[in-house]
Amino acid sequence: MLDKYDLYELCAQAPARDARFLRAIHAGSPRVLGEDFSGGGAIARQWVALFPGARAVAVDLDPEPLERLKKTKGITIVCDDVRNAANKADLIAD
Repeated sequence: MLDKYDLYELCAQAPARDARFLRAIHAGSPRVLGEDFSGGGAIARQWVALFPGARAVAVDLDPEPLERLKKTKGITIVCDDVRNAANKADLIAD
């Protein structure tokens, strides 16, 4: 059954396209994506799925949507204000 985060991703996001776009416009070879205000971490999930060896940091104040990411390898979950996040990333998506 779809939940509100699934529905949002289906209606308002294109995370696979966005992950590919972010990698394409980066001047180097980004390995770590930071997703600020990540909610369910759709871009972070696609980032680690599309690019072997890639990692992501998903930051959001709300712990509920971050729960979706707990079983996804390669994603560091940070439940905090994005202004406090100290994790390093090669590029940031928000």
